[in-house]
Amino acid sequence: MPLNVNLSASPSGVPGHGVQIGCFARDVIDGARSGCVTAVFERSGYIEIDGDWVCVANVDAGYNAVTISVRSSPSNDWLDYFQVGAPVVITPSLLSISDRPAVNLSPLMLWSPAVARCWSLATLSRGLQALAKWAPDARLPADGLGQYLYGSQAIGVATRESNAAGGAIADLTQWLCGVVDPTGESGVLARSVRTLIGLGPGLTPSGDDFLAGMLIALSVCGAKRWQHQLGNAVQAGLQGTGSVSQAHLKAAVKGEGGEALHQALVALMAGEGDRLGSALSALDRVGHTSGWDGLAGVVTVLRAIMGRPFLVLDGHCLS
Repeated sequence: MPLNVNLSASPSGVPGHGVQIGCFARDVIDGARSGCVTAVFERSGYIEIDGDWVCVANVDAGYNAVTISVRSSPSNDWLDYFQVGAPVVITPSLLSISDRPAVNLSPLMLWSPAVARCWSLATLSRGLQALAKWAPDARLPADGLGQYLYGSQAIGVATRESNAAGGAIADLTQWLCGVVDPTGESGVLARSVRTLIGLGPGLTPSGDDFLAGMLIALSVCGAKRWQHQLGNAVQAGLQGTGSVSQAHLKAAVKGEGGEALHQALVALMAGEGDRLGSALSALDRVGHTSGWDGLAGVVTVLRAIMGRPFLVLDGHCLS
């Protein structure tokens, strides 16, 4: 559905044309008037608005909760307008950089991630079995936390990230499995998040991507209590990572992330093995290790749910 903030006519001569906007990005820019360019990359730039960062990216980078997806005009490239430190002016129909119209925001469609409309323990089991058919060492990157995709014990060659994350991931798995004393849950979560957040190189470190995957899976499965507990711990630890990753984690706390991760999650929950292959291929193109790190967090949650079948009723987790 079109956003109701886009009331003005499309400006002429604007190099970029907004196509879709994620919910987190929509909430940040809704009512905002100004901001600042904070980072520029090959296919994207980030702007800061009242302390929150929003990504503005070429549409071929994939849709995301934190992103305004843009298609360039044939004659110009909107990203050429982005320079770190440049002032940003936002109206309902236009994003301008240094007083130069850069991206037309009208009309802009709200992007919503795929959902598993019908899932059960049986379909989830089929999905995880399909995942297990992929050779563990055939596609996983040599670093990051993808080694945890097949269980709480890392497989393959150990990496700095997997060695550092091992205790925290084991503790989170125990928490999901219900063997942590309820009086100690908050302490376990806080300690695990402190270990994982900011762990690894890059704009979204491996530990952050793993936590984001967990949060998104908990939300999509309807595990509201678990999502709330882990979300509180992540919110408290946000200063342990960079601003780009903070934006992605804030969106994950609300249950939303990137298009590729949501597609893989839906394929797993719905037991659609035929869709899983293409979903994993898409994840493989997300960052250096981010796609696999996020999926490892997703699967950690799904395996725990399979181990507690009494918590699932009519496609919802009763945590």
